[in-house]
Amino acid sequence: KRKFFAEGAERVVHNLAEIDFAGFQVGPLMCGKEDPYVSDSDAYKFHCNFAFTQNEARRLARKFNERLDILNIDSEIPRVEFLECFFYTWNDTDFEDIKDAILVEEKLPVCSYQKWNDNKGGVFGSATNEECSVNVQHDK
Repeated sequence: KRKFFAEGAERVVHNLAEIDFAGFQVGPLMCGKEDPYVSDSDAYKFHCNFAFTQNEARRLARKFNERLDILNIDSEIPRVEFLECFFYTWNDTDFEDIKDAILVEEKLPVCSYQKWNDNKGGVFGSATNEECSVNVQHDK
């Protein structure tokens, strides 16, 4: 498989950028995520399910944040956000009938967000998993 720059419990993450026909980057840097345990032939279905879940989480987070605002909850209290996700698909050149896919999200600048989990079941600040705090990136 291709080289990746990060790995969580469920995904490996690749630097990704769209390029034009001349090979020049167009648009922002992104993260391409894939599950190393899902076969290429199942990747499209896997990412469709993930994208549905992620977009539903975004919708519910917006409703939650709106409710905090309606109740005049102090803006110092963090609001919940989920990144918009996409998935890119292509036909595998080695197998005519296989559609391959990769999940794509915006690549966030280091230190521009608070990460609340370690992607391995740990939650920031919990007594049961101190490792998570090592992986947290704080606002500056």
